[in-house]
Amino acid sequence: VEPALHPTLALDAEPTTLPGNWMMAAARAKGGTLVYDRTSRGYRVIPYTSAFPAPRGSLVAVQRNVSGGRGVGLYDLATDRVRWVTGPPVVTTAMDWSSDGTRLVYAGRAGTGAAVRAVLVDAASGATLQLAAGVDCVEACAPHWLPGDTEIAFNDRSQDGAWSLHVYETTIGRFQRSVAVPGPALSSSAWSPDGRHVVVGPMDGSATSVVEVASGRTVAVLRTTTPSTGPPRASRPPVRPSQSSTTGTGPNPAGVYWVGADRLLAVAGSAVTQYGLDGSRLDVFPLPGGMSATDTYDIILTPVNGR
Repeated sequence: VEPALHPTLALDAEPTTLPGNWMMAAARAKGGTLVYDRTSRGYRVIPYTSAFPAPRGSLVAVQRNVSGGRGVGLYDLATDRVRWVTGPPVVTTAMDWSSDGTRLVYAGRAGTGAAVRAVLVDAASGATLQLAAGVDCVEACAPHWLPGDTEIAFNDRSQDGAWSLHVYETTIGRFQRSVAVPGPALSSSAWSPDGRHVVVGPMDGSATSVVEVASGRTVAVLRTTTPSTGPPRASRPPVRPSQSSTTGTGPNPAGVYWVGADRLLAVAGSAVTQYGLDGSRLDVFPLPGGMSATDTYDIILTPVNGR
């Protein structure tokens, strides 16, 4: 039985404001995706289970099954119409918007058996650009924007298990450099605003870490509390957990967001946790309507006024 889409959350509800003036932008489930419409100032459901709202404007990147992978489309909340991109089909669910919402990057394959490349999409024209053939995307590719929106990075893992980020410029897709990292970075939200730190870690969250890019030094390990017996009530005030606690596993690195130079938000379970740069847990906020970031709901956060 497919889960109901957020029966306790009114579609005209105002979003819960999180630290740094962030909010829940979308919640994906098997029956579709609940997205926040900035024009109507309320939540609405669109019939795509893989959807990524732009940080500004009315576009949502969506996917549909096609031969060789999934097709990429730009769904406009203002018109309820989709423009399907004519570039290579997507081969992973990894997509990332530029901070102004004008360009999208995803991992695509030009044909069966072809190498996986990072693909740029211009949201206004739908034109695509495949990044130059430097190193193919492989495990946990996750192409994403670096701070400043002039470069794209994606992950690579060598045969000996070492991780690195391959960086490309975005005008003609030329390879720029490689950066050694202790684990994969999974989105632009993983990077601090000044580019000095990045959140990396395995997908299971067992060692989600904040790393200083220049030195490769781990400055913090993000941990969650031991799961409670039930979700927090929507009316419950923020919890002030012990900052010295080191129990529990870490949040999925794909759900960690920088909201300042020394503050991060992470979605885990039925709450959003605020962390300091040293890994200390500062506050815990319940998700709207008792939702939970599990296999049922995949939560996406965004700044209230765009990045």
